[in-house]
Amino acid sequence: MTRERGLGAYNDEFGIDVEAIALESLAKHDRFVWYDMCCGDFQGGRGLSIATNGKAESVGVDLDTVFIDDYIVGRNAVIRRGDVIDYPLPENVDLITCVMGLYYIQRHQKAASQAIEHWYNALPIGSRMIVQMHREMPQFTDMTGSLSARFGTKALRWADVSNRIFDVTKSEEWSDTF
Repeated sequence: MTRERGLGAYNDEFGIDVEAIALESLAKHDRFVWYDMCCGDFQGGRGLSIATNGKAESVGVDLDTVFIDDYIVGRNAVIRRGDVIDYPLPENVDLITCVMGLYYIQRHQKAASQAIEHWYNALPIGSRMIVQMHREMPQFTDMTGSLSARFGTKALRWADVSNRIFDVTKSEEWSDTF
């Protein structure tokens, strides 16, 4: 698992520019809140803090961390220890990301679908969730098929031969489980 991931890695892994998304939100709404699940050392949060002069709020959540308490990685950027499957999220999240973490959630806790559903339902309408699913993840085919059926094939795209990216902007509540 990649524990060290700078801000540019999200562009490399997802093909999205978190900095540009944050700056656009800050210009329009004077706020941006990003939660990165299974964040590792959360260097992306530190990078966003620098890029936005601490105006964006960045929270990395990881169960496998050496930190017992919150660990500040930059101005308005913190790592919090917690179980990402049902981590309590605030009502104002603009973006949730998870790079490679679903593989471990499914492999060790058999709960990737529950995590995705929880994160999606925690988002306000108009917010975005982007997660990576690796082909070697247990139940990969079932999960990508269910997500494709639920959100349409445009929400899923191949990042490379092994990875599929699930990218959805919330438009409704998730009323059924998959």
